[in-house]
Amino acid sequence: MSQFIKRIVKKAWIACLVFLLVFVFGLHFLRREAYFLNKNVRLVGMRINLFEELSLHRQCRYRMQFQKDYYQVDLLLPGQANPWKEVVTYGYEDAVEPSTPGFSIEIDRGNVVSFRAADDAGKVPPHLVLSFRSTKTPPKQSGILFLQGGDWRILPRFSGAE
Repeated sequence: MSQFIKRIVKKAWIACLVFLLVFVFGLHFLRREAYFLNKNVRLVGMRINLFEELSLHRQCRYRMQFQKDYYQVDLLLPGQANPWKEVVTYGYEDAVEPSTPGFSIEIDRGNVVSFRAADDAGKVPPHLVLSFRSTKTPPKQSGILFLQGGDWRILPRFSGAE
């Protein structure tokens, strides 16, 4: 009888391990798109922080322009006329794109001093949201809220239908 119980316990452990592996891999694949969406938004936020610090210490102006497949950072040195120089271009990872291509922000002396959408008609709104979406499941969105005083924050994931 004890041999029978030992075999059942051994098979139960194997079944539990198989169930646990299937559960973990299933969770991974269900949350994969949300993970990559949040990862891209956090990367953009970290780079905004980086260029705020650089503009504060170097006393120059940066512009970030968000396009469909990439966003680029341009530099305007103090005392120069209007020729912006491209510094770096970043691509979005894992099928993520902005909902409003053409969105741009300018950073000067450590703060976001202006933001505008591509279809902006000159009127400065009190706030704008730069939202990102997964191209595989467009209703899943995450974004960055820009306020008129130069503050900004990353928004949690939200549904585009709400």
